[in-house]
Amino acid sequence: VFGKDYSDAVFNSKNGFCSNWHIPYHFADFYGYESILPFALQDIYHKKLRQADLKFKLDYLSRINIKYLITNQPLSSRSLVLLRRQNEYGRDLFVYQNSNVFPRAYLVEGRGTAAIERYRANEVLINVKAVSSDSLFLADAYYPGWKAFVDGKEVRIERAKELFRCVKVPAGEHKVRFVYDPWTFKLGAGISAFCLLLTAFCLLKFGRDDQV
Repeated sequence: VFGKDYSDAVFNSKNGFCSNWHIPYHFADFYGYESILPFALQDIYHKKLRQADLKFKLDYLSRINIKYLITNQPLSSRSLVLLRRQNEYGRDLFVYQNSNVFPRAYLVEGRGTAAIERYRANEVLINVKAVSSDSLFLADAYYPGWKAFVDGKEVRIERAKELFRCVKVPAGEHKVRFVYDPWTFKLGAGISAFCLLLTAFCLLKFGRDDQV
């Protein structure tokens, strides 16, 4: 982050696409600043991408739904469209659009369609039409607590491309639902309910004793 003074530097951090500036604009970021950073994401970013020539990783990036790339070095590829180039304080910034990007959800074999009907923080609903048995890839992080259902029947979520989610789907039309339902939420809700009941009991019992 650069600037003639602190205020200017903070303003320029937006212009320089610093971590998490995307959030107010509802852009999903492959690598933001997080308090809890999964090791798998860290390995992919640092071992596969950060030290590599990104033009040789474009197929991988396309398949995990990376539409825009922001770099400090120029890239040369037919699939990349330069949207912006900026030079400030001796630093270059290049913003590219990836024209070969895959959708956020798709069938791995490509014989059919997958369309997201609903996308929320704790639920994703996808309509699938598969010509034959296939795997549905979703470019969202594989993480404990997520469950998947095909036409209401729970199925196993597989880890795909080291970090993402994938489920098997049979031929035909199906509704695939991913829902975040960790046991820790239920445990927390149970503890909270117990504490509320205990508090109510104590208030009733000891409050009545005080009145007597």
